[in-house]
Amino acid sequence: MAKLKDILKFIQKPSKAFASEAKTSVREAVRFGLMWLIVPVILSVLFISFKAAEISIFVIISYSLALYLVYIIFYMIFTSWLHLWAYIFGSKTDIGQTIKVVIYSSAPLFLFGWVPAIIPKSATMFASVLLTVWMLVLYIFGLKQLHKLSIGRAAGAALVSSMILTIIALIVIAIIAAVVTVALLAGSLGAIAA
Repeated sequence: MAKLKDILKFIQKPSKAFASEAKTSVREAVRFGLMWLIVPVILSVLFISFKAAEISIFVIISYSLALYLVYIIFYMIFTSWLHLWAYIFGSKTDIGQTIKVVIYSSAPLFLFGWVPAIIPKSATMFASVLLTVWMLVLYIFGLKQLHKLSIGRAAGAALVSSMILTIIALIVIAIIAAVVTVALLAGSLGAIAA
């Protein structure tokens, strides 16, 4: 069972923490990640449900499970993506090391991922960006230690992979916003014409 001290070491002394996890099995790392992922999911859903009026326990449980599964799917996609970029930047290690990098670099999310759910909306974006940057720094430490990359190559792999995913996400959001806007305008124009 992973204890709080096990996760704090990645926040307090990340380089040493990643070095100590080099021999840890992927199965153990995945178990660690799955257990700790429960914390931000449950706390986020609970805090959001406290803000909302009358939400049934079924909705809370369903939303928690859905969010948990979305995180797992994202982790699988991002791990593969980061591994590709680590390989491009010179890594020769297997994807198991990348799985450990992604899981252990999520320490800030595991501990503080629920915070954006309780703070004012105006500060939510700042808190989310802060968590993301913190995790990005940990990806660099992890790639350096577990993939035996130089700090420059580790930073390159982490930054390029994250920037490309961010650009793709922004494009998808822009397309969705454009489609919704066109649909709303078409509906408004149809109502005016009638």
